[in-house]
Amino acid sequence: MLRIGDFSKLSRISIRMLRHYDEIGILQPERYVASVRQVILSYDQEGLLWEIMCRELEGQNVQQAVLCYGIAVFHDEGHKEHDPDVEIQSAVVGTYEDTEHVKFKTVPPIMPHGVCREGFHIPALDSP
Repeated sequence: MLRIGDFSKLSRISIRMLRHYDEIGILQPERYVASVRQVILSYDQEGLLWEIMCRELEGQNVQQAVLCYGIAVFHDEGHKEHDPDVEIQSAVVGTYEDTEHVKFKTVPPIMPHGVCREGFHIPALDSP
């Protein structure tokens, strides 16, 4: 599990603000997200899913969560060279109607294996 100080450094949000967000209920274990899931030709085409999300949500006034994040979830077992099943998620506030490709849903808490920042993978503290 990532400690609050380590998360603060990675996210560039002070510990004081993280505690404040927790007190006012912003840091919820469950999250409401906009989600797009498709099988794509290769991992480097993940950006196409983000383009789909942006295009379909344009003009809908979707409010991003205060601590907004975007993640990619890979649903295949292990690494798959071709046709990976990829889902992207972006945290939002409020409820919205689904579009053709974008689905809004509540997702359970996650335990990340690490964080990618500026192209570098930073493993979580309890990662093997």
